Amino acid sequence: MGLTNFPNGITSFGVPVMPGSNGLVAYRDVYFVDGTNGDDANDGLSLGEAKATVQAALNLVQDEDTIIVMRGSYDEALTTGQLIGTAAMVAGRGRYCNLVGAAPTQWAYDSPQLYNVSGATATLRMRSPGWRVSGFRLVGDSGSPLILQLNLNQAAATASTDWSPGTTIDNCVFYGAVANCNGIDFVGAPPNCRILNNIFELFPSTGTAMLSSSSGIAQANRTVIAGNIFQDNTNNIDLNPRGFWASFFISNYFMAGKTNTLTVGLDNTGGNSCCVTKNFLGGSEYGAAMYIAGTGDNWAGNITTDDGATNILADTPWTQGNPAT
Repeated sequence: MGLTNFPNGITSFGVPVMPGSNGLVAYRDVYFVDGTNGDDANDGLSLGEAKATVQAALNLVQDEDTIIVMRGSYDEALTTGQLIGTAAMVAGRGRYCNLVGAAPTQWAYDSPQLYNVSGATATLRMRSPGWRVSGFRLVGDSGSPLILQLNLNQAAATASTDWSPGTTIDNCVFYGAVANCNGIDFVGAPPNCRILNNIFELFPSTGTAMLSSSSGIAQANRTVIAGNIFQDNTNNIDLNPRGFWASFFISNYFMAGKTNTLTVGLDNTGGNSCCVTKNFLGGSEYGAAMYIAGTGDNWAGNITTDDGATNILADTPWTQGNPAT
């Protein structure tokens, strides 16, 4: 194993190289993307030789590599684990990698922006396991209203097919202010994903901040949704009809809107055995259509603003049980 050299003079292996909220640790090759000064003919291995597009770097990474994206707007349809222009996955290409925006602070307004004007699918399709995506402003567009797609081919379950268990998405802002926009879609139920400390805002009535596309395969499981802020959306987390199994929803904030009227706070219909606790359940109608538990869920220890709700501890805002249907 060799050392990795960085333009700021730090030479390191397996130690933090981007201090701050992202806490980036790089183990192998580090590729840079700079939409203003880069060129896809460059090797990408230093800031002075940065790539111009994110997909150009995605096409190069091997297992445990890192991509750092500099500030700017990137209009691309992005896919991990696949050479651009090919239909099949490349076995072993780019697993357990970092895709990180060079943002100065958590949720920085000038974070690198990913969107896709003309694509027909998602702005970012995760097709390989163990990735971390951090520090971006991810924007829905009329061309690709689905922002991020987590994929899993349950039947094949091989390195050359859609296979993205263990994905971590953190410290990003998902901005959904276009019709039919969806934030994160768990397609094919990848397990062991972590959605941490993100903001989801302005998803309209025709879209959802987080969903799990209906199919006949198993539910997403052992997933953690924690520390996220859902603000000014019509639909926050709508997992109906499939739901999550044996997963955790912890310390999230579900806020009523100004532009949009909150309709779905958290609906785990079809799910089971999840822990839903320490969340701020904004809006009203706790126990009606806004908050719905799955079979065997435990919703004790949340705060609700619905004064008339059942399953609330007397004289407190704290829930002691599941929403009443």
